[in-house]
Amino acid sequence: MHAATAPLSLHQAWSLGTYRRLDQLQVPAFGPDKAAAMAQAPRVVVQQALHALPWQLPRELLALGEFIAGGASAPAAGLDTATGLAVLLRHLAAPISYQPLNPYPVHRAVPSPRCAWPCSVLVLQRVQQGVQVWRYAQDHHALADVGLLRGADALLGTHTLALLGVARFWSLAERYGDFAPFNTLLEAGMAQSQAQLLARALGWAAEPLEHDPAALRAAAPLLQPLEAVGCALRCTPPAGPLVLPQAALPTAVADHRPAADLLQRFTQLGALAAQGAAVGPAVPLEPPAAQAPAVPAQPAHRQGLLALMRARRSGNDRPGLAPRLAPLLADACAQLLALWRGIAAQRHALPGEASLQPLLLWLHDRPALLDQHGRVQPVPAGPSLAQRLQDAMPSPRVRHTAAAMTCHALWCVDLADAEARHEAAALRRLHLAAGAQAQDFSLAATALGLFARPLRMLREQRLEADLALPGPIAYQVMCGQDRSTDTRWEL
Repeated sequence: MHAATAPLSLHQAWSLGTYRRLDQLQVPAFGPDKAAAMAQAPRVVVQQALHALPWQLPRELLALGEFIAGGASAPAAGLDTATGLAVLLRHLAAPISYQPLNPYPVHRAVPSPRCAWPCSVLVLQRVQQGVQVWRYAQDHHALADVGLLRGADALLGTHTLALLGVARFWSLAERYGDFAPFNTLLEAGMAQSQAQLLARALGWAAEPLEHDPAALRAAAPLLQPLEAVGCALRCTPPAGPLVLPQAALPTAVADHRPAADLLQRFTQLGALAAQGAAVGPAVPLEPPAAQAPAVPAQPAHRQGLLALMRARRSGNDRPGLAPRLAPLLADACAQLLALWRGIAAQRHALPGEASLQPLLLWLHDRPALLDQHGRVQPVPAGPSLAQRLQDAMPSPRVRHTAAAMTCHALWCVDLADAEARHEAAALRRLHLAAGAQAQDFSLAATALGLFARPLRMLREQRLEADLALPGPIAYQVMCGQDRSTDTRWEL
């Protein structure tokens, strides 16, 4: 799958993704050439025969409060499998909104670095001859026939369908160079959470594949160089087999391909991509909580789950990140933490999550560093928490805007524990898990009217020292109230 390169240790790879990324990696987006931040992999247009997915979709499945209470979706019970799949794919990978004044105008329900979606989604269907593979043409909301895959029963297990999000490390390399595998895995983890939450809302029996090394290895024929399995979910819709229209429409489909000289220009990309593709040992699958955690009733519970996914935003407007100071409910912090726990409880845990410690830096009123259950964590004496966050910002402009942030979520890791549990796949599993938890948190923040902007751009070592964090930071999400929002049209 990857060019032969000397393997990196977990600590070597981790340091390259954090404080050494600016002096040891080639990262065009972090350099002085601002045009590099917009660069894309070479574009291609290919003719494909597309089978249309249903367009007449329910606007909603169930309210957020019903979802986190473990309730079933009444509308989903009457959906055929093709319509349910269309709902899932639309809220996973399809363009969801257009913002003409935003530098990055096309947005999806799952965010991606500068709106460059790094995953290609495959749908695998059990048929009599083997496993039928479809590729989701996200801009056309249709499926293209990839062909039959034989000897791949491990991918499906006892289920009838599987979703495979192929993490294309090469797709972000023109912008992020050697650093691309880190961003790609984090975004794939976000997609993993989203897919699991959607399957749960649809009432589909589903489970992730990351715990099953045989399934991940069975996907190898579907991968190209500098690619790996990202998000993966096998499921059984209750409405029966997937049935698509027999007629296929010939369509010109735009896509991207890797540049031929990527590994020559970015000399660490191959080794880091190999780390991101490593298959770890089998681990027990942890099901969603048998009993949903008690979440006190709050106004946010009346919002629809799908509406929440469509409404999510990352705080990007024309001047950049633009939060404002405004009043919040007195118990907003407690509500946010309760929603976060309630959403996370509706999906299977991923293998890397046991080595993560999520924390919340609450900045609005009674600032404190909290764990996911609201327990205050000790921090050294010194400047205000808001000032410490500002000091970790990479540029004066971002430091200024950070003064009005509401809160800041971060995920610390125990590298020794992760390496003992997951061996060569520790880096991969940590990033997938951090992305999944960030997606859970971001949906909770959206329910309270906050934007949620994931990032890996801070000076992590400064924040780790100033807050005496329990381990190095894997991922962060900044939250605030938008000062202004761009014109936005739902697609």
